[in-house]
Amino acid sequence: MGTAEQTLIVLAVMAVLFVTEIIPLAITSLGGAITLGLMGII
Repeated sequence: MGTAEQTLIVLAVMAVLFVTEIIPLAITSLGGAITLGLMGII
């Protein structure tokens, strides 16, 4: 699986979390950035 597919998966999860607001939006946005950083994408 390439980095584009991994990024799209993270984006989809973040979009669901943003819409449903299961966790606060600030934590959701930081979580997405941290996840991409740990995966070596950014």
